Amino acid sequence: MLARPSYASIACACLVLTFYAPTRVQGQQAQATGLAGGTPEAAYSQEQVESLAREATFHGDAGRGLQVFTRPNLACFSCHKIGSAGGIIGPDLSLIGKNRSTEQIAESLLWPNRSVEAAFQSFKIQTTEGEVFTGYLESSQAKPLDANPVVFIDPATGNKKSIPREDIEQIIPSASPMPAGLFDSLPLGQQVDLIRFLKSLGTEPMDMAY
Repeated sequence: MLARPSYASIACACLVLTFYAPTRVQGQQAQATGLAGGTPEAAYSQEQVESLAREATFHGDAGRGLQVFTRPNLACFSCHKIGSAGGIIGPDLSLIGKNRSTEQIAESLLWPNRSVEAAFQSFKIQTTEGEVFTGYLESSQAKPLDANPVVFIDPATGNKKSIPREDIEQIIPSASPMPAGLFDSLPLGQQVDLIRFLKSLGTEPMDMAY
């Protein structure tokens, strides 16, 4: 069982991503600005994935990777939970090292939109009143996109909101909350250490107060 990280206070100090809050877009502006959003990701490279995975396996340091993970400017801890601490916006990472290969971890960091768990696929909902909500849909519904009402989940709070189908103008898949290029902006050494840290979760004892 992972101990509660001493860095848990960072999760509270980090700002919640503001684009999760409902916003109002008037008439034509909603269509003009586009609902899909997100910064285009770089072209996929299997060679880069394999190279990073190899470097992380043989040269990465999990302790240093923890320090990268808990940096306030990256806000990893404000979105992801490890053990009993962290945010709920993204997937729980407590067992990611057990459930994902090193290559899969590297790929998800470099290309966060390439493979998204169904429960964490983000959508933007535009209502007939001009409101736009960004978040998740209730995955327990058989066909969440066709449900009536559509159950919207606010990623920042976990609160649910039922929106009648007749009040919805359109629903569009949205980019991953993890900004494209965020991981790629890190120095190579920090990338390698972060991957090594994530791979250790669920597979190796980890002192989260490192």
